[in-house]
Amino acid sequence: MAYGARLESVLGESPRGFESPILRQKCLRSFTKPVGGEVVDPRAAPPAVRVTPRPALLRAGLIASAVGGLPLFAVLYWLAIEQGSWLRVLMLHLIVLAIVAVLWWQFLATYVDVTGQQITKVTLVGRRVIDRADVASVVIRHTHKSSSSDDIPQLISLDASGRRLFRMRGTFWSFEDMESVANAIAAPVSVETDAVSVAEFYAEFPSAPYWYEGRLWIFILSVIFGLGLSFLTMSWIMSATGGPSILSPL
Repeated sequence: MAYGARLESVLGESPRGFESPILRQKCLRSFTKPVGGEVVDPRAAPPAVRVTPRPALLRAGLIASAVGGLPLFAVLYWLAIEQGSWLRVLMLHLIVLAIVAVLWWQFLATYVDVTGQQITKVTLVGRRVIDRADVASVVIRHTHKSSSSDDIPQLISLDASGRRLFRMRGTFWSFEDMESVANAIAAPVSVETDAVSVAEFYAEFPSAPYWYEGRLWIFILSVIFGLGLSFLTMSWIMSATGGPSILSPL
């Protein structure tokens, strides 16, 4: 009896008898290991994290803008000054610089943030906030395009019905950042090591594609719009430098 009293004083009185508090903890996540993949199940949620896009993208964009823009505008200014229409080129130059500055600022403001209650994803075109409790599972899958042998990791978070809540693509986010986000969410994580094609990835997760992905008519319209905008821009530049253009007066 004395031993039972001492045990009760340590473990605490319970209606179910002398049961360890550890055994009374509820198992929050249970799942089986998928075939051909690896499952990560953190026992405790790590601290909140924030990840940003790969810095190499910003550097590559700035270098491409400088390499392509500086020689082009140097020639345009040289031609326009002779025609007395350098203000048009200056106006175009300021517009281009403003667009680059906005994209640069938006890129720096892009992140994925996981806190105690929410997941926030801020991109170049918008912001989305997701309740962390709605995430039922997270899948990290390596994909590849038919025209390239390089693997591109993809992270997709799913709700209980299998619908996409948010997605991260290896084009913009590193694999290490995806792992950090997945572990911080503290939901069942499946990491598939075998790469599949993008089409197979979309077939496995029908809600994964964004509204503009996999739609040929959107691609065709984008090409037509891009060509038309480029044609009008070049015509305006030719008119500003005194060359033949559809914008020049007859």
